Amino acid sequence: MSRSVIYKLIICCLTIWSAHSQGLKRIFYSTSAAEWSLLSSYEVSTYATDSLALVLKLQDICKALRSDNYLFAAVDSIRFSTNPVFVQLRIGPKYKGQVYLDEVGLSTARQLHIPTKKNKISMTALQKLGKRLLSFAENHGYPFASYKWIPTHWSNDSITLSIDYQTGQRIVFDSLLLTNEFINPSFLAAYLRIGYGKDFQQKKVDDIPNQLLALKYVRLIQPPSIHFRKKKAQIKLDLAKRKVNTIDGIVGFFPSQQDGNRLLVTGRFNLGLSNLFKSGKELRINWEKNDPLSQQLNTYFAFPNILRTPLDINGQFDLLKQDTSFLNRHWNLGIRTHLARLQQIGIFVEQHVSDLLSTANFQGESLPPIIDYAKFGYGVTYEY
Repeated sequence: MSRSVIYKLIICCLTIWSAHSQGLKRIFYSTSAAEWSLLSSYEVSTYATDSLALVLKLQDICKALRSDNYLFAAVDSIRFSTNPVFVQLRIGPKYKGQVYLDEVGLSTARQLHIPTKKNKISMTALQKLGKRLLSFAENHGYPFASYKWIPTHWSNDSITLSIDYQTGQRIVFDSLLLTNEFINPSFLAAYLRIGYGKDFQQKKVDDIPNQLLALKYVRLIQPPSIHFRKKKAQIKLDLAKRKVNTIDGIVGFFPSQQDGNRLLVTGRFNLGLSNLFKSGKELRINWEKNDPLSQQLNTYFAFPNILRTPLDINGQFDLLKQDTSFLNRHWNLGIRTHLARLQQIGIFVEQHVSDLLSTANFQGESLPPIIDYAKFGYGVTYEY
């Protein structure tokens, strides 16, 4: 095979200089009959929702071919302006010789922590190098980055490669597009840590379904889609509202045994509100009074992403009054932030206070060892 033919076959992926929303489009592959016969044994997608999805699908095909030693598997061209989208794909020869890297390739391998023996690299490490290079790019604002191997030396049993890396256009996050705005897009963007004007990060998009699992009032109908326009990425989320708010209660009245003209009140009341003001705030109130002299109150609130930061504020207040014997109070105030996936870490302060209301039940007996107390504490929380 001549050197000129080799140069035509070494393109790994095409650099996309401009990209935009395509909608659902069919993919037509332009290959020879022999290459299509080989290609059909791999998972070849025939539809793509947008330009990035198409590029990622083609990258997966190239990775699969190269893992089977088709080192020069290539996408020669893509025509986005048509439907179906025409993709010119070449596979190239299967290579089984030794692979070496020049100084540029070795420098790239060291930066990405890919092992080499002097300037020799295994086929597995070569695949890993390309994967890490594209992964780094797509998480630092360059989802359409590409690379190609350029042979600087070729023989029957060895080849020396240099890497030609193209970043493509720099892409930044634009906004969230919600099909159902029962939740504030600005709050949701802060919760998902998608900052307007910040570098595009594919891993943040991939993690959206997991992040939304923590929001009990939201259901993701289908995976997020990305629309690219004017060097910006707009993420479309098809969300449905879950019915999680609750309110119920019962109140009873009966005359006092000491004063027949006086009515005593018993009952219970439960309130649970989520996504208050479309901003993810939460409020819970539980009150119960089973006899005239006793009652219990439990309250909780959560204020997520305060001032559009990753910080959440939450607090609670609990009260327990047991007839005329004692009164217990407890409050807690905490700050937390989200880590990877569904993990959270935070700090809190709290206080427990108990007061003895009456000693009538202890007449003729010694008083309890603890009459009144106040306990203050603080700590660290971790949830996963």
